Amino acid sequence: MIEIEYRTVTACPLCGAADPHLLEPLARRAYTFGPVEIALPPGGIALLRCPHCDLVFKDRIPTPEALNRVMGQAATQVWKPGREAHPHAALMQALAARADAGLIDIGAANGEVLAAVAPCVKRRSAFDIVSYPDCAARVTGEYVLGQFEQPLDWSGDPYGLVTAFDVFEHFSEAGAALRNLLGFVAPGGTLLLETGDADRAFPSIGRWYYTAMFEHTIFWNRRSLEFAAAANGLRLARYEAVNHKGRLGLAGRKKAAIWLAHVGGRNRVGAWLGRRLTGVDIALIAHPTRADHMLAELVRIA
Repeated sequence: MIEIEYRTVTACPLCGAADPHLLEPLARRAYTFGPVEIALPPGGIALLRCPHCDLVFKDRIPTPEALNRVMGQAATQVWKPGREAHPHAALMQALAARADAGLIDIGAANGEVLAAVAPCVKRRSAFDIVSYPDCAARVTGEYVLGQFEQPLDWSGDPYGLVTAFDVFEHFSEAGAALRNLLGFVAPGGTLLLETGDADRAFPSIGRWYYTAMFEHTIFWNRRSLEFAAAANGLRLARYEAVNHKGRLGLAGRKKAAIWLAHVGGRNRVGAWLGRRLTGVDIALIAHPTRADHMLAELVRIA
């Protein structure tokens, strides 16, 4: 168990409103991130909702220094390359075919998105907080390193398609992060994102496996996304409920194994074992068909 520093969040990270509503406490006694077990701050963590933009956020989050410390220890172990084809490969290829300015993947990790669009996109770039060798090998454009909320050092030549899968939940200052990332989107270009949908949290926002993640600080729904779009010159062109991309397209042995893990996690022994192995409640995370995420397509108004 390691102790880290947290900072208190009282204003909405998206719109800055200072009158959030208390939803419920986070049902955790400690965080886990890969092999690292992390102590929560004294008194635990509460989940708040902004009454103006509807964003849900934690009232205490790791400091940037603590986040970097933990990420540096275990990020490459937590985010490993998948063996299956990217579940949104066909959609990304179709969107990229309409654009001639290339693609940049935000939170590119091992470069799975770049591999998926390689047949039809010449300029393939990546953005992340750390560099991954597998990703670097797939970059034909630029590899941008930095923090979401900090000024970025990049070419300034925007992209027709920007992808952000499992990224929007990491922002500590959503307004600043969006302004930075939207600089990558060319006029008329598209931002394709997937993140958890707070309106579909199961069985409650405090027990949802997505809020139990150390690195997840904010949680969106359609209303908060529409608020952000209107404030940043974007049009919401697609919004649909989906299963997490890691669960999409499951078949055969893998689907059966996940289903069995879900069923096993319902009993006391299975739940205890699952928490010991993964740090979360298997019965909540391992359902192979639960659509608790959103897939959204935002178009930058030219």
